[in-house]
Amino acid sequence: MSKSNLHALSQPEVATTDPLHELIRQGARDLIAKAVEFGASGLAEPVCRCFNT
Repeated sequence: MSKSNLHALSQPEVATTDPLHELIRQGARDLIAKAVEFGASGLAEPVCRCFNT
């Protein structure tokens, strides 16, 4: 078996309580949640149509 060249990356810990930083992080979380929701609904619609025919 060949050696893997993948290495885990550490996540930097944010020790600041900067309001702008928190606002940006929350906005990013909201966008990701909406994208996941949109993607899931987009996948579910054709499946539902298949079973409703």
